[in-house]
Parts: sequence; structure tokens; C-alpha cells
Amino acid sequence: MMKIMQVIPVLDIGGAETMLCNLSCELQKMGHNVMVVTYYERESSLEYKLKKNGVKLYSLDKKVGFDIKTIRKLKNLINEEKPDIIHTHLHVLPYVWLASGKTKIIHTLHSIAQKEQSGIGKIICGWLYRNSHKCIPVAISFGVYESLKIEHRVKRDIPVVENGVPVENIISKESYVLNDYIEIYHVGRIVPLKNHEMMVEACEKLVEEYPTIRFHFFGEGPDSKKISKMIEDRRLEDNVLLEGTHSTLESELCRGDIFILPSEYEGMPMSLIEAMAAGLPCVATNVGGVPDLIDDGKNGILIRRNIDSLVDAIKMLIENLSFRETIGKAAKEKSVLFSSKTMAEKYIEVYLKSLGKEN
Repeated sequence: MMKIMQVIPVLDIGGAETMLCNLSCELQKMGHNVMVVTYYERESSLEYKLKKNGVKLYSLDKKVGFDIKTIRKLKNLINEEKPDIIHTHLHVLPYVWLASGKTKIIHTLHSIAQKEQSGIGKIICGWLYRNSHKCIPVAISFGVYESLKIEHRVKRDIPVVENGVPVENIISKESYVLNDYIEIYHVGRIVPLKNHEMMVEACEKLVEEYPTIRFHFFGEGPDSKKISKMIEDRRLEDNVLLEGTHSTLESELCRGDIFILPSEYEGMPMSLIEAMAAGLPCVATNVGGVPDLIDDGKNGILIRRNIDSLVDAIKMLIENLSFRETIGKAAKEKSVLFSSKTMAEKYIEVYLKSLGKEN
């Protein structure tokens, strides 16, 4: 069994953080010794879940900006714990590389390479991906894989390990018949790349024909107040509901009728996998790793990044019960391929290969 140190900036509710939590809990169940290190301490449902599953948590109490003390703290922790593998996420890689000595680093790219880093961090990571023998980049989808090859001119082999969710814990829809309200679900941080403004505009168009339609936005973010004001200005308070973060989405998703994800870009969206596991008919933009999940017209609908494409897809699903049911059930079948257990097994293979201990 291996000792595995996972490092991420903070345990906010987001795709990368949820993936880390799912992976860490699954590895711990398999008998590995897992610890999670963060820059900043943050109480969240993810932190609770990790502790509940026996995963140790450490916080480095990093200061804003470059903080050399954080490198020293991290180096001391690595020397004390002596992990076999350090698995990094988001923008922690440069710090970990400086502190890790000879310990092998696995770094997961959670978004397309053009968006993953910026400034000096992007330059450093690009150099590491191309030249560092102790740092192995992992892509979460073939879209991310291709972006890494192009953006950073990486020639070596790059493993692809798709994100996974605990599909066995997610409650599935029992009926696809619409009730009094048409419930449209979206899960994601309220940030520009998720296109909440476009979703509000889509609701404004749809409510004229379907007065009982309700959009539910699960998540929070820096644009929460802006979106709330937009909803008020358009008098859509009864039709667009800001639900905040939700710790029981595994049982809540099945209450939705349609799931939408009209993002500007994505890596391998956790929320989409979860919605598919709940059996929801899903509508998503054809970006990043989304086409790895959705086969257009068979287990979901792929759309262009514009309001008319989103509105047309939602209307098509509202008007066609048999189509809703067919692609919803097909989505659930596809989601089984993206379980937390499958993800953990693939990462174990990557860890062992990096250590020269292939099965």
C-alpha cells in the first residue's frame, strides 16, 4: 500500500476539489494512506467527508502572494510524512516542485491548458511538463490532453484519467413525466465561464411559453450578487432560484427534469457526470471533455455556445417525453464508466508506473 499526499489550494466546493475528495476517499477505502494538504483552511462539506473517511488534513496557512514560508512548511511536512507520491491539483505545482526533493509528483490538469495557469505559473508548469522527470502531468479528458500537447509542446506520453463520482450513492429519477413545475437544474460556481447570464436570458425567453419553468442554480461564486440583480431586474425571482451550495446533491439531483451546462470551456465536468448518474437528460456545450461524456442525441444534447441553441434544446426536451426518458436512461448507463472506483484504479496505475512498480 502507498502513502499518498494530495495538495490543493483550498477545499472550496468546485470540480477539482470534489474530484480530489472522491479520489482520496476511494484510495483510503482501498487501504492506502491518504493525506490532503491545503494552502488555506476552509470548513466545507468536502472537509467533513474526508475526515469521515479517515483522510488526514493539513493546512499550511499560506499568505497571499509568494510566501517562502509555505515552501519551508511544505518541505518539513514532506520530510516528516515521507509520502510515496505527491498528487497536485490546480496552481500548487510550482511550490510543491520546490519543496518535494526527489519525491515523484503527479499533477492533474483540471481544465484545458490555455486556462489552467497564467503568468509565471504557466511558464513554470509548461517547463515542468516538458522537462521534469519527477513531475508527470495527467489530463482529465482527451480534450485536455490535446490542449496540453499544443499549448506546452509536450512530446512525452501523457496519461488520461477521467474524473469519477460515487455513482452508487446518487439517487436516480423514477419518472420523466413533468409535474406542475418544469425544473431545470444547473450545478457550478457562479463565475463567467459557466454562463449564468445566458441561462437567465434563456429562462426569460422560455417563461413566455412555459410560465411554470424554474431554473435552479446550485453553487456560489464571485458573480452571485451580479446574477441576483439580473434576476431582479428582469422580474424572474419566481423562475430563477439561487440555491447556494448544497451538501445533499446526491439525493437532490433526481428531482430535476433537465440538467444544463452551457459553459465556455470545461475539463471533465463533475456536475455533468453526477447529473447523468441521476438519470437527468442533459444539455451541455460541445467543449473540452464534454464530448467524452455525451454522444449527441443518444445520451444527451450537445449545443453551440449561444442562447438560441440552449433554448431550442430545452424546448425539445420539454415537448418530448419519450426523448427525455431515452436520453436520461442512456446517460445513467454511460455514467457507470465514470465511477470513483474506476478513477482510483487508474490513478493507482499511474502512481505505480511513476515509481517503476507497474502491475
